[in-house]
Amino acid sequence: MRAARTDQIVFGKRRPGETLFRWLRRELTEAITSGRLPEGFQLPSSRNAARAIGVARGTMTEVVELLVAEGFLESRPRTGIFVTRAVEMAKRAETQRQPPRRLHLSGRGLLLARPRPHRPVEPQGDQAFSSSQAFPSHQAFPSHQAFPSHQAFRPYQPALDLFPTDLWSRISARLGRRDSAAHFRETDAMGYWPLRRAIAAQFGVTRGLRGGPERIAIIGGVQQGLDLIARLLLDPGDKVWIEDPAYGGSRMILQAAGAVLSPIRVDKEGLDVAEGLARAPEARLALITPSHQAPLGVTLSLARRMELLDWARRRDAFIFEHDYGGEFRYAGRPLTALQGLDDADCVIYAYSFSGSVFPGLRLAFLMLPERLVEPYSVAQSRIHRFMPVGLQATLATFIEDGHFGRHLWRMRQAYAARRDALGLALASKLQAHLDPVIPETGLAMIAWLKSRRDDEQVAEAAAQKGVFVTSLSSTAIRVRVAPGLQLGFAAADEAALALGVEALRQVFEQRP
Repeated sequence: MRAARTDQIVFGKRRPGETLFRWLRRELTEAITSGRLPEGFQLPSSRNAARAIGVARGTMTEVVELLVAEGFLESRPRTGIFVTRAVEMAKRAETQRQPPRRLHLSGRGLLLARPRPHRPVEPQGDQAFSSSQAFPSHQAFPSHQAFPSHQAFRPYQPALDLFPTDLWSRISARLGRRDSAAHFRETDAMGYWPLRRAIAAQFGVTRGLRGGPERIAIIGGVQQGLDLIARLLLDPGDKVWIEDPAYGGSRMILQAAGAVLSPIRVDKEGLDVAEGLARAPEARLALITPSHQAPLGVTLSLARRMELLDWARRRDAFIFEHDYGGEFRYAGRPLTALQGLDDADCVIYAYSFSGSVFPGLRLAFLMLPERLVEPYSVAQSRIHRFMPVGLQATLATFIEDGHFGRHLWRMRQAYAARRDALGLALASKLQAHLDPVIPETGLAMIAWLKSRRDDEQVAEAAAQKGVFVTSLSSTAIRVRVAPGLQLGFAAADEAALALGVEALRQVFEQRP
């Protein structure tokens, strides 16, 4: 164990506009990954470290707690805070880094991103594609429209009853009166510039994203972004890592692109990268939800994150990071996105405002690797043109004026209360039937069935009583998942959650 010395944590100057928290987190992370603070190094006490660096003790403590949660540091009872072994992977990746390779687009991607008009060309050879190969059956995108928005247990849904609709309406009306003509004009295919600028500033601070507004693309939903990325990067037959179990909608998009899915097991540390390397090391893309895996809710460990980035860099592959629910962390600040650790220009970060603002907004964004910006911009202009300007302008003001950040803070408090209320209700009325896992992040919890009942039959019986639950077995692709239910808690108040628990109790007390 290395002795703690304050002279090893002398950092550089703050960047213009950088908060103390963000500066300290960045500098401390770089000190760890560069080796200045080696594996096993014990940090000084928070009081001494704060004094040496010149920050408040509370700021130092908050940064250290976040780095412990992210896996850069570990807390040993009665001993102190130490640099973890996981950062050795980051240091090896630093020494093995190669210059970015030339971007390889799919056959369709070459046509979509060609900078000048061209005559239609029939795909030849391995570029040929038949839509009949993509869909083994006619299946619609999953819809929850039949269930009220306030219904208990709906996953992926925010609390519409707590959204400041009056404030949103006032912003929209004010913008319409002030510059209504601007909302009727076209805009850049990549999106309304003030919104892209606001997103870069907001998510650079809260999620640690790297890159400016020029790398952001405004889209109509994460599925839309994934669809266009698949067209650009994947030829029919290309392999894609996908978490198993996984959200079904993304599978449909990849199948439509003709991709060969390689389901990779998810355990308590998230996606099993070693299994991916064994099953499909040549995969072109990996689709993951590292902050809050859908549906199991686990967080991808730091060691796995570094292994995944190392694979993508060596194989010249891409990682599509869907940041589902990562902003709703109930034990400290949200963790840094995987994209914030990417030095190889290989992570495509995706975020939807449907889960944090309201579903009907249908606005999301991608933070693209620099080498993908130009081809994506050309392709988006040809397929989607641009998103509605008025909604983008309203959202930009909502973020710039601080309303978005305050709304997220209020929702974290409300969702934590609803999560706890659901946990207590399950323990009170369904202890004999369900074993719930109280999550630290996200909008839903997992409850494992204690009996051998079929979870899909339980979900069907609950639907007949007007309650929507997701069976975990229905989300599995190749692996066998223990029977369980995914229970959303954010969209419903405590009274609705209690009614939902009562409905589930009646389901379990019925004979199967």
